[in-house]
Amino acid sequence: TAAPATAAAGGGGDDELQLTASGTAWDTTSFDLKAGSSYTLEVTNQDSLEHNFTFAAGDANQDVEANEDAKVTFTAPAAGSYPFLCKYHPTVMKGTITVT
Repeated sequence: TAAPATAAAGGGGDDELQLTASGTAWDTTSFDLKAGSSYTLEVTNQDSLEHNFTFAAGDANQDVEANEDAKVTFTAPAAGSYPFLCKYHPTVMKGTITVT
């Protein structure tokens, strides 16, 4: 993978986001992102079962094995409000990404 661009090259690398799964729940249920910006989300799974981060509008779908971390990079879509979820526990592990 190429190194991220420097700030002098026009905006720097990916913005880093953090999300933790614990007790079959996300520690954060909302993110505010900028349209067209690239983000790298680190998902930490503190549970003993597999979770997943799905953000369909950003074309992100990343499984996170039990007691492991995973990273997924995506670009924020056009302005709007979009859901994110764990595809294995979508009724309890969900949130909203607001893009401006």
